[in-house]
Amino acid sequence: MKDKVMSKVLQAFMQQHRLAIETELERRLPRGNMPQLKALDDAMEHALFTGGKRMRPVLCLASASVCGFAPAEALKVAAALEFLHSASLIFDDLPCMDCSLERRGEDTVHVKFGEGVAVLAGLALLNETYALLAQADGTGALMGQAAQCIGARGMIAGQCLDLRHERAPSLDDLEAPYLKTTALLKLSLVAAPLSLGAPGAAVEALALYGQKLGMAYQLLDDELDQDESTVAGADLASVLGKARAWIEEAKGALAARFGPGPARDALCEFAESVWARALQDVRSR
Repeated sequence: MKDKVMSKVLQAFMQQHRLAIETELERRLPRGNMPQLKALDDAMEHALFTGGKRMRPVLCLASASVCGFAPAEALKVAAALEFLHSASLIFDDLPCMDCSLERRGEDTVHVKFGEGVAVLAGLALLNETYALLAQADGTGALMGQAAQCIGARGMIAGQCLDLRHERAPSLDDLEAPYLKTTALLKLSLVAAPLSLGAPGAAVEALALYGQKLGMAYQLLDDELDQDESTVAGADLASVLGKARAWIEEAKGALAARFGPGPARDALCEFAESVWARALQDVRSR
């Protein structure tokens, strides 16, 4: 996401917590620490530290803050979410999936280290995701939600649907094709509040925000990529109108539950930055 479409409040929130996030990622990164495992260690580091704005950890910390918790209490969960995101990108890039050769201007993990090492690096990061979430699951509510968002009704289901390249019949039928995006974004918003014991109504509001924003984000991303198989052949005005409606629903979920403050402002402005980026790219065509 381009910095120039981000508001000052959102940039300030990201900059305030960026160092803590990077430090936590470095500290929590699983390493074999054996000469024979150097390729595996290097592959995980390449996946995790080659670019990326850390938006999912930032959203995780903002969700904790908007519920009244100190962001520092959610750092372990934030690291887990970035491990999960990095693992998903490794798998997404594999020859048997999207067969991507480059990500963020660098070779993908399987290109640089081989397909076998890439699969193992992704599994190692996914395993550490569950380990960190289990450590943080003080209420017993998080692990079930994580398994649902990651598993056969969430991100894995979404990846399977990606492989089929089926066209949604209309803009109102995109929920299943967008499972991979919406499930991860939803988990990024609810993981910290669940681990810290936030009220159910707060978790539900953040889940709705994540669901609706994830739908808008993926729809706009597909339109910018002109991926007609997932945009359901709709015209640009219809696509933008549907995405705008979802963004308003996402922001409305926050406004209905949480009072004004830096964390809520950062979440709302993240939604607006998704919209601003799309308009900027549309106008540049």
